[in-house]
Amino acid sequence: MLNNFFWTKIWSEYFYKAIYIVCKKYVDQYNGQNDGNMISNGEFNVMTLLLPRCAVVLDIGANQGEWSKKALSINSNLELHCFEPSCKTFERLTKCNFPINVKLNNLGVSSCNQMAQLKIFSEGSALNSLYQRVGLEDGYGLEAQTVSEKVLLTTLDDYCNNLGLIDKGIDFCKVDVEGHELEVFKGMRQLLSSKAVQFLQFEYGGCNIDSRVLLRDVFYFFEEYEYVFYKIFPEGLLKVARYDQRFENFQYQNWLIVRSNIQLNNLIKKML
Repeated sequence: MLNNFFWTKIWSEYFYKAIYIVCKKYVDQYNGQNDGNMISNGEFNVMTLLLPRCAVVLDIGANQGEWSKKALSINSNLELHCFEPSCKTFERLTKCNFPINVKLNNLGVSSCNQMAQLKIFSEGSALNSLYQRVGLEDGYGLEAQTVSEKVLLTTLDDYCNNLGLIDKGIDFCKVDVEGHELEVFKGMRQLLSSKAVQFLQFEYGGCNIDSRVLLRDVFYFFEEYEYVFYKIFPEGLLKVARYDQRFENFQYQNWLIVRSNIQLNNLIKKML
């Protein structure tokens, strides 16, 4: 009898765990979160619809070039500027043999020009960050970073001024810098004030705990500029007129910031 009770308990635990996993996956998809696959999370759909009409694109946090490769597969004529601060990861990026219309920069992007310490999980990891990540050991199997690399950071305003890109305009700017996104935005005030940027895509998630930057902070920063927020879902975009605490859950998600005079009716998803 005890043996039957034991196996019933074990079976129940596995059964409920399986139900939890399935339900969580559905909830995550419904909420547009915790899916790092560009194809299934809606990110690639946005790229496919927007990049064909773009000319100048920035890939900030290029890592080993996966996003840039997909961007070029959509529009091979892009003037693409890639930023990767880690020397080792930058070496891998250079081996992508991108065409001449791609400019590779061994730089990070921030709110000021400075040297900083990049905390390393592993060589080439997309999770390497300017912030010390904590609390990832049990849930994600990631030990805290113990190695760091000195990297050079610049601002987008300075970079674009030096290359004449502010007058030329930036069509699409993808920002994936593991919690440092707000500092990138702070370093592009001139670009934003002059409405030189059409689209900005950025990530939000657990790394914002370590950088201590809320989604609210990003919304508040953009209040002085004429831009609109959209959350990226697998089936389209949800326009978010103002900050809502329900989005502040530190679950991985992608956002698109759009110049207010641009209409995206062909991308808008129905309200949940």
